[in-house]
Amino acid sequence: MCGGCGGGPQDRVAAQVQGPRRRRQIASRLTALLLRDTVRAVTAGWVVQGVTGQGTVCRTYDDLVAVVAASSGHTPAEIHAAGLHVDDPAFTDSAPTLTP
Repeated sequence: MCGGCGGGPQDRVAAQVQGPRRRRQIASRLTALLLRDTVRAVTAGWVVQGVTGQGTVCRTYDDLVAVVAASSGHTPAEIHAAGLHVDDPAFTDSAPTLTP
């Protein structure tokens, strides 16, 4: 499957992560949890990019959580919770408070 038909995988939290604004907010929050990598929102998901330029495309939120958890040392549950606080009016670009 090349993805050319527009039929992407089902995301179980699609209602909470759809739209460019929400994806950008999630990317910002999760980038704050990473030491060297960055998360960038794209049209149909996210790209986690390392310092060497190598990127991992994440088409679902669960994919993104798994990649960030593997790179950050935080548990998937912590990553999942930190990323979905996108509608918090107190949202800033600062890192969410998590204990290692």
